Amino acid sequence: MGPRHGSTPPTAVDSSAEQRGTKRRRVPVACAACRNKKSRCDGQRPKCSSCQVQDLECEYAQTPISSTTPVPKIFLQLVETRLANLENDVRALKRQNRSEAQYSLDDDRGELSHLVVDSSISREELQNTGVSPDATDGVGTIEFTDEENAGYFGQSSNIAFTRNLRRALGRVLTERQNDNSMAQSATASPPQARVRVSRPLSPGLRHYPPVNANHSTSEALRLPPPTEMETLIRKFFGNTGALFPYIHRANFIKTFEDAKRYNFKTCRRSWLGLLNIILAMATGTEPLPIADVSERTIRAETFYSRSKTLCLDLIMSGTSVESVQTMLLMSLYLQGTNRSVKTWNIHGLAVKAAFQLGLHVSDSAWNCSELDREIRNRTWYGCVILDRTLSMTFGRPPAIPENYVRVPLPQICHSSMSRNDSSDNLEIVSAMFFVATIKLYKVMWSIIDTLYACNLGSQPDHNVLMVASNVLQIEQQFLEWQSTLNPELALIQAQEISSDPEYSLTKRLRVILTMRYHNLRILAYRPYLDLYLRNIGRPHVDGSEVLMLKQFGGRNITACFDSAANLIRIVHLITHSEDSLRSLLGAWWFTLYYTLNATLTVMSMLLIDKMYGSNVNMVSDIPSTALLELSEDALSCLPAIDPGNQMVDKCAQVAAEIYKCLELVSTPNSEGDAPSAAETSINQPINSGGTFATGHVQLPVDLSSFGLDWDPDNFMSTLDPDIVDGIRDTDIFF
Repeated sequence: MGPRHGSTPPTAVDSSAEQRGTKRRRVPVACAACRNKKSRCDGQRPKCSSCQVQDLECEYAQTPISSTTPVPKIFLQLVETRLANLENDVRALKRQNRSEAQYSLDDDRGELSHLVVDSSISREELQNTGVSPDATDGVGTIEFTDEENAGYFGQSSNIAFTRNLRRALGRVLTERQNDNSMAQSATASPPQARVRVSRPLSPGLRHYPPVNANHSTSEALRLPPPTEMETLIRKFFGNTGALFPYIHRANFIKTFEDAKRYNFKTCRRSWLGLLNIILAMATGTEPLPIADVSERTIRAETFYSRSKTLCLDLIMSGTSVESVQTMLLMSLYLQGTNRSVKTWNIHGLAVKAAFQLGLHVSDSAWNCSELDREIRNRTWYGCVILDRTLSMTFGRPPAIPENYVRVPLPQICHSSMSRNDSSDNLEIVSAMFFVATIKLYKVMWSIIDTLYACNLGSQPDHNVLMVASNVLQIEQQFLEWQSTLNPELALIQAQEISSDPEYSLTKRLRVILTMRYHNLRILAYRPYLDLYLRNIGRPHVDGSEVLMLKQFGGRNITACFDSAANLIRIVHLITHSEDSLRSLLGAWWFTLYYTLNATLTVMSMLLIDKMYGSNVNMVSDIPSTALLELSEDALSCLPAIDPGNQMVDKCAQVAAEIYKCLELVSTPNSEGDAPSAAETSINQPINSGGTFATGHVQLPVDLSSFGLDWDPDNFMSTLDPDIVDGIRDTDIFF
């Protein structure tokens, strides 16, 4: 009888298949408890499921893992986390060792004095932050690299003005060299040694170290000792905070005291970012001896990097009034560096954040207190002032048109007065100064709009009559602005400063307001100089235009000279006075911008006087000797604005090199042409030693010793190679 299928016993193959189906997954390493009990371990970290159920201590033996054995993802994440923590601890220990040890910094001047700080970055780290990726400084006024690689800089910028001056000088000197070459070709004298400066193919090919300025959050939370912070906060509100009073002093100090009481463990991240940029501004604007300039830069950069780490990521996810204030101060700080791209971009973020918060609308703060509404208004006007400044210096269209400015002007908030006479007086004077600046910068808008076509890239109307008409309207606005000035903030002359050398905050505000006013007047009259320089740089002069310029431009050029003279004399007096008077100037980068702008203006007048002036028909009634004396003062005070600062030194050297070129223009050529009145004056030594007090320029200059190979297509390559190399490395735009 055959077998019954229903009762067939399971075969060995079926049994093995069933066992394989229930076989547990192998783990790389079982814990000690499961291994001792010979029980199954699922290998979960940090505690397997069996030990969790039985509440046992779960430990894994540190046995080597085979390269072919799969590793749980959570295990790798734990290892990476621990490794990152160890790396951060090592970095913190290195910084602590650096900060606790006294170290010296070396630069071109030799060994600097020792620096001991609570938390800082070394000079090597500062150089590795990639702070020079673009070809400008943060104020943007003179260009020494290819324009195509540096960005757009329109008509109101000093770059455009310097380009016109450079083109005119290059053409004049090229023509003189051609004349001299023809005269020298008949002689048998050996050829002169010529300076041929090698230049990189493009500024973009310069290699910069990778950016390494992104501090970790733990590093960004570090703060110096409270006593040091209190000193810097006090300096800020007596300096930058008084010029731009959109941060309420009493409220900020109260928040600081509350945070100090809890060891700064309960602070808002946005407030900590604002605190750090305040410390950076107070550090960066402090006038120091030459040996301390590099130390100042390192410490200021430390605070700025912490503020950036704390705030920029926060800004991308949301914004607040504190964030806008932080970005405004960041942009102000960056104007003193060679990071023009960041200066412009952070300002753009601040304006967009202000629009997002509705700071441009007065009704948006209807439910806020009187003080909060006032702070919102002042913060909005801080955006407007910065927008006007960057539009002027970079030559770019304003981000905030004048018809967007509709909120009430800042007022004194009496309800927030501290009942402290000195503090109340500071608040009142600061508010008056802020309002005067806002009204003055409204005139700046008119200048940029009517005389420079809003820097939109279209060529401004170069018709002499149209320029004369627009300048007359601007002059009327200047007169109206002066009539509204509070007597306490009246414009000041150099003679008044010298007669009363005592420092006061009111005098300081008057000096800064006066410098801003004269800088704007120079900007308003500069189209006349541009027209003259354009004709000098042309192959064929437009005689009718030059004649109209002499008829309508003489008085305006004289007015432009007066403003340049007043500005240079004030800076020259203060920089050559006692240390107490040096505090009358504002931030060194703004002083440098104003002074170099005036210096370039005077030097362009020297060239115009040489080309179009004569004893019979002068371009203006300015004596050539006055232009030369003012140039001497300018070249003397430029390096004294912030001694030891490389950017300041390079600007002074560039101005001196331009003056050398002007001296070459005034040198009689080989055909024996009689020099004009300007030529005669330029060839006369300025002092008994025949040199400038600065030591930058030796007068008179021997043409053979100068040995330049003039190239009209590449004028900068004809300058002193040391100067050109420095320019290429520094990226200054004053």
